[in-house]
Amino acid sequence: MKPNTALKFARMDAGFTREALAQVLGVSTMTVYRWERGENSPTPRVRRRLCKLLQLPEQALRRQEPKKEECWLKDSHSPFLTDPCLPTNQEPLIGQQPVLKEIEQAQSSMLGLVGLPGSGKTALVQALTSLPTLGQQGEGLFWATIGQNPHPLRHLQRWLLLLGERALPESVEEAQDRLRVLLHGRKVLVILDDLWNAEDIIPYQLPHCRYIVTTRLPIVANTVCDHIFRPRALTEMQAFHLLSHDLPIALVREHREILRALCQQVGNLPLAVEQIGKHLRREARSSSQRRFQEALTHLFHPASYLHLQISPGSCSLAASIKRSEAWLSSSAQHAFSTLATHFLTAPSTFSEQQVVDLIQTSRQFQLHDLDHLLDVGLLSATAGYRYQIHPVIAAYARLLAENKPEITE
Repeated sequence: MKPNTALKFARMDAGFTREALAQVLGVSTMTVYRWERGENSPTPRVRRRLCKLLQLPEQALRRQEPKKEECWLKDSHSPFLTDPCLPTNQEPLIGQQPVLKEIEQAQSSMLGLVGLPGSGKTALVQALTSLPTLGQQGEGLFWATIGQNPHPLRHLQRWLLLLGERALPESVEEAQDRLRVLLHGRKVLVILDDLWNAEDIIPYQLPHCRYIVTTRLPIVANTVCDHIFRPRALTEMQAFHLLSHDLPIALVREHREILRALCQQVGNLPLAVEQIGKHLRREARSSSQRRFQEALTHLFHPASYLHLQISPGSCSLAASIKRSEAWLSSSAQHAFSTLATHFLTAPSTFSEQQVVDLIQTSRQFQLHDLDHLLDVGLLSATAGYRYQIHPVIAAYARLLAENKPEITE
């Protein structure tokens, strides 16, 4: 009997207790416990739900019998070490192949991927992990989702389990030391997703390893990375394909212009387009034309598309942007709402002098608040020392300024 550590760590990373996960799946807490102990495995139907809920490949949820002298790095049939908590993405990666190629060919040991909330950073590195050339560039892959409340010991312990360690250290320092011994110069690609503080990278620093860091904060990427990449903005055609690729053809033909307008409404932001597409596919399955049309109408309201929650435990656009907005000072929050109210959204731009003129009129914020908005990824700098704000982020800021109750939930 081999414990299913992949399931256990994926559940913990997703923020589920055994009781909460059992309730979502409609099974007993003891059933979840037995899955994690390796005494049993989920049925195919439940396994598919778990894969979507915890972003795990199905193989990680099948019962596995232990092998003699089992060790990932010593297994001649599986020489490449793969973190079982590597998330999966069922949506197609559209428009990012040039960036994917650039990252694949980069030689730096510390690569960064920086972009707005919902711009597709995580999906891009997920696609990178499936490239056939990955095994030629190293001997393994570690993944850690960092977030605003990092738990490095949990990830380090999981990596030790993959290397065959059974006596797990209880401190980060001991875990680092043991990893260095077990890796013994092996080259592993370490992906650190959703980094918020530069110092949070320290527990994961291992010799001979390459790193890819994703973050929405340019100041973090500039601090820790040697080479920085950015996801490409989707074209209108790419965004339309991402939104409509699984909708019934008849509905796409009938509502083509409305679907295009929805993409334009959210500035072709990948996460927004993806969530709208999933929501519409769910409504299309109801076989009610009225219901589908009502869904289309509601999605033109920012309060609707900002709060789409496609599956239990998933993050809405509003919740994602709120994580950045919560870092702002009171003065920077005034700047955030004022800029969103007074200036046109991307692709339009505005100058620093226009911001200075606005400050003199409003007297509610200062010029350095502009830097703060850039640092937390709520504002973008463009060529010619100009700035722009994305339509989705501006919509959030306007709702915030109007004190809409739904934006604070």
